[in-house]
Amino acid sequence: MRKDPDERVSDARAFADAVATYLGHRGSERLVDVAAERLDALRALEPGADPPGARRLWTEASFALQQSIEAWSDNPRAAEGLREGTALMVRHELAARTSAPPPRSCRPSTLRPPRSCLTSLACAPTSTPRRWSSGTCGRSRGSST
Repeated sequence: MRKDPDERVSDARAFADAVATYLGHRGSERLVDVAAERLDALRALEPGADPPGARRLWTEASFALQQSIEAWSDNPRAAEGLREGTALMVRHELAARTSAPPPRSCRPSTLRPPRSCLTSLACAPTSTPRRWSSGTCGRSRGSST
């Protein structure tokens, strides 16, 4: 109850509506509280220091925030949490990518198969002989496809 009479609800119906709104949003607010704990832990991590840990915390926080918005679409704390958390995660991902070497599968030496593989594939016998020539990209002469 407010001390100032002008700030109080006007009648019992308005008070009942205010209580119903509060109770209806209580679950959504609890989810935001859970997400805030995860975001606090994410803020405490040094960017790039623990990429799997940061991703786990962000996954948990974003899930709670999305569920909160599902329960109450106008929850301002949930929307702000998603914005802030996304920005935090971008900083973590950028720091992790600049401090770690690229995965082995993305290194230039592994993007092309060794020449011996290419040679053995080009020389492999087929059921129907093909006539190869430059400029046909591996198609038989006279082939339209």
